[in-house]
Amino acid sequence: MAGLGSQVVMFGGFDGQELLDTWTFDGSFWTESLADGPQARGGHGMATLGSHVVLFGGYNGANPLGDTWTFNGTTWSLVTESGPPARYSHAMAALPNSVVVFGGINTSGNPLGDTWTYSGGTTWSQVTTTPQPSARYSATMATLGNEVVLFGGSDGTSTQSDTWIFDGSTWTLTGATGPSARIGQAMATRGNSVVLFGGGNLGDTWVFDGTSWSPITVTNGPSARDDHAMATLP
Repeated sequence: MAGLGSQVVMFGGFDGQELLDTWTFDGSFWTESLADGPQARGGHGMATLGSHVVLFGGYNGANPLGDTWTFNGTTWSLVTESGPPARYSHAMAALPNSVVVFGGINTSGNPLGDTWTYSGGTTWSQVTTTPQPSARYSATMATLGNEVVLFGGSDGTSTQSDTWIFDGSTWTLTGATGPSARIGQAMATRGNSVVLFGGGNLGDTWVFDGTSWSPITVTNGPSARDDHAMATLP
C-alpha cells in the first residue's frame, strides 16, 4: 500500500490466486476503482512520488515482472517495461523526490542486492555504492525524514537483523542493535521515527529514531503475525 494525499491505495495481492483490483481508503471507507491497470500480481512494491503512487514489479503466478506504473487516484499509466530487472519481494520506499527499490528475487529465483531510484519520466537509475546491503528479499523499508531505513530480509539461507540508511546516493550501515533477524515484518513512518511490528512469527513492536532501536512494551496489541502491511495515516 502507499499514500496518495489523504488516501491510501492498495493494489493486487494473493488470495489463492494473484489479484488485480485497486482500492482506495479515505479513513472511513474503502472504494474500489474500476480503472484498467497492471496485470494481476503479488509481491510488488508501491511508494508515493508527488501526486502519484508508483508501482513496480511483482509476481504474476508464473514469472517475476519488471514493469512500472503510476496511479493518480483515477487512472493507471504504464510508465516503462524496461526499468530494473524483473523481481518480486523487493523493498520499496519514498525519498523526497524519488522512490527507491532494493533487492528482491529475480527470474532465476536468486536474491538481488541492487539499488534503483525513480524520479519520474520513463527512466530508472541504478545506484552503485560501497558498502551496501547484501543481496536479500523480503526486507522492509520506510521513510525517515530525507532518507529511507531498511531492515532485515533473507538471502535464501539465513535471515538478517542489520539496519541500513539510504540518502539517495549512499548506503550507511548503522550498527544499531534492535529487532531479531526476521522476514515478514512491516514498517511505517511515525513522526521522526519508524515503527516496526511483527515478522518472524513475533508480535513485538520497535521504534527506530535514525540512531537506535527501542523496544516498546504494549498491552492488548496485535497478535503475532507475518506478511502484514503498515502505512502512515496523515
